[in-house]
Amino acid sequence: MNIASLPKSTHPIGVIVSYDDALTNLAIPAIIKVLCSTIKGHVMALVDRVKNILITPKTEWPVIAGETTTTMDLLKGYAGPLILLSVVCGFIGMTMIGVGGFGFHYKVGIVAGLVGGVLQLAFGLIGVVVIGHIIDALAPTFGGQKNIMQATKAAAYALTAAWLGGVFQLIPMLSPLGLLTALYSIY
Repeated sequence: MNIASLPKSTHPIGVIVSYDDALTNLAIPAIIKVLCSTIKGHVMALVDRVKNILITPKTEWPVIAGETTTTMDLLKGYAGPLILLSVVCGFIGMTMIGVGGFGFHYKVGIVAGLVGGVLQLAFGLIGVVVIGHIIDALAPTFGGQKNIMQATKAAAYALTAAWLGGVFQLIPMLSPLGLLTALYSIY
């Protein structure tokens, strides 16, 4: 059935409502409302997890150990957004602000910045999986049990400070501070 052929009806207050009007006036705002509340819930959960990992890791790690998740959910819901935050800050810093000193100034082009950002995101996500497999392979050496999901969770959550350190890329001259925050991930 063609959408254009759907009949128009008269709204109780006298407004002509077509299928498009109903979609625009009713469905889209409802969808946006649901998406916003869902996103807000996910963002708050992400912020809480980051805060707990950084401030109270001794109490947060047992909580993480008891959670069940999939690698894809971990990448989409935790690692991905944090890596993306670092990527966006690096993109803005290098393409719009740039670095300079001693009489020179350098900015990365938009296309080069986008390519670099996509590669950084892809390698960041792949890195979580690879590090998870390495942790899983080495677990028996340190008296642990092989469990790929627990190892992947350890890899993802351990890198939290390093990913947050990527925010310093927003001002390229402060990027070395990001390396210092990455050292906290070793703890």
